[in-house]
Amino acid sequence: MRPARIPIYGLTPRFAAEYGVYGPEGKWLIEGHGVDPDVVVDNRPHATFQGEDSQLTKAIDYLQEQIRQSPVTVPPPPPHPDKSFKEDMAAGANRRKGINENVIA
Repeated sequence: MRPARIPIYGLTPRFAAEYGVYGPEGKWLIEGHGVDPDVVVDNRPHATFQGEDSQLTKAIDYLQEQIRQSPVTVPPPPPHPDKSFKEDMAAGANRRKGINENVIA
């Protein structure tokens, strides 16, 4: 069964869902309800207007506390790979010119 086609301007068709969707836990996903936050933060409009971001500040505080409680050491980087040119320069130049040193003339 195809979803209902909604006419729009332009060449791209849009479709509307005709049936609901359920999640992996076997419950119906309700439209208009997103993911519940782990930490609820009241983002006041006046503070936001003044350039403050309560959600960002709370997220930074939360992450800094997590780092303090469970610090993670960063492993040292591995040694750099050896990408130097090891081939004999003359043999490489001859090969680029199409000369094969193993062929006897």
